Amino acid sequence: VAKCTEESGGKYFVFCCYKPTRICYMNEQKCESTCIGK
Repeated sequence: VAKCTEESGGKYFVFCCYKPTRICYMNEQKCESTCIGK
């Protein structure tokens, strides 16, 4: 599964990337339910 990073408050967090739109989900549970190719 592709990953992406997003900056928040000067800190970097890793989120799921939902293909093919590569949207960063801030909610980890949402990542788990939406990521393709887990």
